[in-house]
Amino acid sequence: MRKITPERFKAAFGSVVAEQNIQSLLLSEWNNKSLYTEKMRSIVLTKVAKELELLPYTEKDYYWLDAIFCEAYDHVHFPENSRYAKYIVVAIEHENDCDSSVIEMNKLQIYNAPLKVLITYCDSDKKTEEQLAKYSIIMNDADVFSDFDYLRRQLVIFGRLKGPIVDWNYYVYDGSRFVLL
Repeated sequence: MRKITPERFKAAFGSVVAEQNIQSLLLSEWNNKSLYTEKMRSIVLTKVAKELELLPYTEKDYYWLDAIFCEAYDHVHFPENSRYAKYIVVAIEHENDCDSSVIEMNKLQIYNAPLKVLITYCDSDKKTEEQLAKYSIIMNDADVFSDFDYLRRQLVIFGRLKGPIVDWNYYVYDGSRFVLL
């Protein structure tokens, strides 16, 4: 069973979004939320999965998740051309609207995966801090086995337009709150 750490996901994601062609693509669709999300899923997350040597499922929702990465599909119990993951290595939610991102954070807690990632966008440090405080409450309430800080990790990625680039900040849950990674 493969596990991806928040640090490894950050490195892979950071590498992909730093590519000039990816930056240009994201900037070109910044104001069109549906196209931006489609590009994030189909291009960015697919490339991140490749960097992590995992199989992406990004075409449409996977049990209401925006994307998953897995190590293998189950072709013993399902047809050869099916895409039923043996297990989810990374569960991903992408939310353009910062205020709605708490819903996605709550949704991620339903899934048993070694890493759960929320990608969202807040336009100020104050709003980012407010959201992180809300996420921490959700995490504290959902962590029924007290293992979110070491077994079922949580990473939040905030993107923000800064001049001619999208700037990314990464936060990991430490057992009681989110801290900058």
